[in-house]
Amino acid sequence: MRSETVLLVEDDMLVARFLMLVMRMWGYDATHVSTSREAVDFAILHQNEITLTLCDVNLQGESGLSVAAKIRGLCPRSKTIFTSGFPLDVLCEGGLLTQEVLQNGDTSYIQKPFLPGDLSNAIYSLLEPAAEVPWAASQTETRYASAAC
Repeated sequence: MRSETVLLVEDDMLVARFLMLVMRMWGYDATHVSTSREAVDFAILHQNEITLTLCDVNLQGESGLSVAAKIRGLCPRSKTIFTSGFPLDVLCEGGLLTQEVLQNGDTSYIQKPFLPGDLSNAIYSLLEPAAEVPWAASQTETRYASAAC
């Protein structure tokens, strides 16, 4: 079993169920929350334990960017992968993501829908940056995870 704790912040229950199934199958200690408040509450209870936050950009009530910043404040060593069905350029134009956030080596973006292998590559790239990825990343994951606004 992996020791990484992954916090999934996703308000679409079908997407959340699938992602939880996949991440648990991969051996991650994964927890799902559907609101920004639940995400912050979880981070308060598990300070410095969250290795990775997989966060939808468009959450009800608060942006994923804001939620991820709060989690990072409580868990400074955590990494973040933002997800959305919108293309990266649309999110940047709307101010939902910024160039500064995406240039941080602890943050990436992957556009929905994505294949489990693309998510695996994105996670592995953040959690094991010095190691060579043992499988080829897809063009989609590479383009979105490292792109700037």
